[in-house]
This record gives sequence, structure tokens and C-alpha cells, in this order.
Amino acid sequence: MEQVLLRIQSRDETSKRPSIDEAAEMIEDVVNKRILSTRHSGNREFLVKWCGHFASDCTWIIVEEFLRVDPGLLEQYYALLSRRQIFKTRGK
Repeated sequence: MEQVLLRIQSRDETSKRPSIDEAAEMIEDVVNKRILSTRHSGNREFLVKWCGHFASDCTWIIVEEFLRVDPGLLEQYYALLSRRQIFKTRGK
């Protein structure tokens, strides 16, 4: 499995500083992704680094949780992956 480390900002620098409660649920980075296959389907999961936490505190979350916490960041993540795939295919 290819490890993907993308630095994605979930808030721009001009926005107000989040409260402690908001920061506890802010995703700083998407470290990796995986699909867990079951007999009938697959579940997408993302290894995320939380704002204000150490890398050792990264956790796997399902796509529904990601959408609840920061849907815009998930959209950015997929856009960056798409661009990365385009550059890979052009480089061959």
C-alpha cells in the first residue's frame, strides 16, 4: 500500500483561531488511506493526525466520520490525489 502524506490546511490563515473544543476535532493531516474489504463491500478509512496532538495519536476514521468533522478537507484530499495520479500517468 502506497503511503500518502499530504499537508492540507482545513482552515485558511485568515480565519479566526478555533476554540479548544473545535480544535479537538480538527484534522491537521491525512497520513494514509485504506479500504477494508468485507464479503459484501469495502469500507474506506483514513489515518488522520489531529490538530494539537502528536503523530503517535493518529487514528483511523471511517469516511462518514471524516465527513462529519470536515467535509471540505475530504474534498481537498481527493482533489490532491486526482492531481497526483495525473502527474504519475504523464511521467510514464
